[in-house]
Amino acid sequence: MEKRSVSRQDSTHFFSKQSAASALAAYSIARAVAAPEEVIHHTVVLDAQDSGWLDLARRTVAWEYSKFASPPLDPEVVFHLLSMDGYELYGRSKTLIAVTTHPMTGEQTLSGTVRLVLGREGVDEHGLPALDAMQLMQVTPDWPHRQAGLPDRNTGELGRFVIPPQYRTAAMRAAGVPVFVARALFETLITLAAQHSIEYMYVIVHQHVLRLLITFGVCPQEVPEARVRVEIPEVSQLVALFPGYWGRSPKLYRFLVKA
Repeated sequence: MEKRSVSRQDSTHFFSKQSAASALAAYSIARAVAAPEEVIHHTVVLDAQDSGWLDLARRTVAWEYSKFASPPLDPEVVFHLLSMDGYELYGRSKTLIAVTTHPMTGEQTLSGTVRLVLGREGVDEHGLPALDAMQLMQVTPDWPHRQAGLPDRNTGELGRFVIPPQYRTAAMRAAGVPVFVARALFETLITLAAQHSIEYMYVIVHQHVLRLLITFGVCPQEVPEARVRVEIPEVSQLVALFPGYWGRSPKLYRFLVKA
């Protein structure tokens, strides 16, 4: 998420009550989805932009992120924040989605999403650093890839990983659906990263996501010298807006990309 000043009152003057109601309807977990045992056979991973699913992917992430806010933020406000992220606006990222088709009705629903930020050399013309994480985290004495002599353009960042609630119910978990969707997204993301000459990947995650990555055979290493840049007002505000996320002390990890 790009650092920008946001007021909690944004929800009262950026968006109407009607738009908030529409958001609630759009992301209701009561929508019909395939049975757990059917998801694995009826799910594909797509490029969100090429397939026309980018707006829904962004809104799904916004809906999940809004749950971390305290006091609550209108999901439409969070959507505005995410869609104005410079990495989204200026083509600095790729979003992958898992789409599951109901075998009886043919209805398609989004069953997962993840974003890959594409590194580039130094700060770009919009003032954005090589990776989104570099806006949020300070690493001493320097980022590991730089210490290893690898340029910023050969790095990437995994983020905004979401599996909607209807695909992580008790029944879905028992059938292994969340792990299947996460693996499908992750494996496609690694292939995409390799196509963009990314050799080094970073990710800011909590322990439960870390455990999930390990099940795929990836062994991310913690960057112990990393800390949140709370001395920067925009970062401090972001931490304050989303205590449900930052209060659980997510850590910065790194791993090598092997397609």
